[in-house]
Amino acid sequence: MKQLFLALSLGSLLLSGCASKYLVVLTDGQRAIAVRKPHLEGFNFVFTDLKGRTNSIPSEYVRAVVPVSISK
Repeated sequence: MKQLFLALSLGSLLLSGCASKYLVVLTDGQRAIAVRKPHLEGFNFVFTDLKGRTNSIPSEYVRAVVPVSISK
């Protein structure tokens, strides 16, 4: 029984770590939430927001990209 509980809790911990949202903080103070980790394409950060729209922001305007769980 302990092994089953340990396996289930470890599995849920791993899956919850993969599904986190990211906070994109811009140099002017604006913030955006990304459903997956933003990635660089050339000189632009590209990410999908909560409404499913794809956004592209020049990297010079991005101050930080942090997981939402850490930013609270």
